[in-house]
Amino acid sequence: MIAVALVAAGAWRYRAEIAESWPFAETVYASIGLDPLPRGFGLDLTIESSENAIREGARVLSITARIENTTSRSRNVPDIRGALFDENQRELRHWTIAAPVTNLAPDREVEFDTEVIDPPQEAVRISIAFDEPG
Repeated sequence: MIAVALVAAGAWRYRAEIAESWPFAETVYASIGLDPLPRGFGLDLTIESSENAIREGARVLSITARIENTTSRSRNVPDIRGALFDENQRELRHWTIAAPVTNLAPDREVEFDTEVIDPPQEAVRISIAFDEPG
């Protein structure tokens, strides 16, 4: 009984590594209602640049970012959540960025842009991360 519990705990704890090494495991995990890989697994999300500008009298924060697939398999690309924070790390605003592609091939990358119209003056930090469902 203890051995079964240990195997189950290991299968849960190392599900991403198991699914990456043995692709059929994704189907097995999905059949019991588990998502074996975290959203954005194998994808690096990086802000390349950000720039403040005035356009038609409004302040605009333009952000360019890049998603890179660092794995040997194609990966689904989830939507992205952008957020602005103040100096106390309090979130001031957030928005959703549609994924620039639905799937990214191995060792490929894609660049995308997003803008924030009239960003809060107190914003000192930008964050982008793969969006969680719900």
